[in-house]
Amino acid sequence: MTLFAVGVNHRNTPLAVRERFSVGQSHIPELLQELLFRGYLEEGVVLSTCNRFELYGTTAVSKPSLIGLERFLSERKGIGLGDLEGCWYAYQDEEVVRHLFEVACGLDSMIVGEAEIQGQVKNSYETARTSGFTGSVTNRLFEKALNAAKAVREKTGITHGKASIGAFAVEVAQKIFGERLPTKKLLMIGAGEIGKCVSRRFFSAGVRSITVASRTYERALELAKTFEGEAVLLEEIGSNLPECDIVVSSTKCPRILLHADTVKEGLSRRRGKPIFFLDLSVPRNIDPAVGRLPQSYLYHLDDLEKRVALTCDVRESDLEACREILDGKVAHFMAWLNAVLGETRWDNPLILRSLPVS
Repeated sequence: MTLFAVGVNHRNTPLAVRERFSVGQSHIPELLQELLFRGYLEEGVVLSTCNRFELYGTTAVSKPSLIGLERFLSERKGIGLGDLEGCWYAYQDEEVVRHLFEVACGLDSMIVGEAEIQGQVKNSYETARTSGFTGSVTNRLFEKALNAAKAVREKTGITHGKASIGAFAVEVAQKIFGERLPTKKLLMIGAGEIGKCVSRRFFSAGVRSITVASRTYERALELAKTFEGEAVLLEEIGSNLPECDIVVSSTKCPRILLHADTVKEGLSRRRGKPIFFLDLSVPRNIDPAVGRLPQSYLYHLDDLEKRVALTCDVRESDLEACREILDGKVAHFMAWLNAVLGETRWDNPLILRSLPVS
């Protein structure tokens, strides 16, 4: 039996490819069922976020060739293997453990130390577990990864003094609007954690006119009340656009919410006043063609990565402390795996379902 992980992420895969791999949480069990049926895995967890698509699993093959799995996943998403050259990565055994632990801790994130990824790892694991696609190995792997993330955050300064998505958004807006930023109006599309973070940053920068749009009015209103703002439904963002100077989108909606024609019409009613758009969604919610319109400034996640690379100031001492913690936890997990499974039991996947996890 072999523990493996395959995927793409923000480090070497453009947004146009990443967004095609994106899988909504409700569709993950369907994908895992198909992978199980086709014999690609015995246990599995899919982690799909704005910056990565990764499949973690076990296979009964002692030395698997993961090329077939890469081909299957790329064809399922309508992506040619040529488009994945230099993007696709595959790990086995201890490499998998170290990679997942680093992901859960935020060490592999675009913004090093960001906290949201820990919740995303937990949700992905719970989706697979409650759907019956995990077993003794993946259960322990993800539980220990979340434990490692907690230890790193409690014992190091990795979460302090770092860049943030909200800080980036405000910084770009200040370059566009200058001292007039506090007088501008923000339309926040999405009421999740990123929406809260970005809205909070703009409020701290002096912006007092904030409108929140969400699929459900109650959720939009809950966030809007925090800033004494207004709430609207997603269907209403087009009609609200002419009044807004800043538009930030961060939703789980798998389609375009703002088309170029809608934005063009909204801009025509603003008499030459610009709009700053920041699309943080994967797949993207704002038509890329919006960036080619006059007086329209469109940024997305790849632009954020370039900026964060210049501004992130995580201390090397914190990184070293994180790696020391992870070294110990990775070694501990591998000792458990080798002791419980043993070389003679790795080729029998039926045993894996009943292995102790403590």
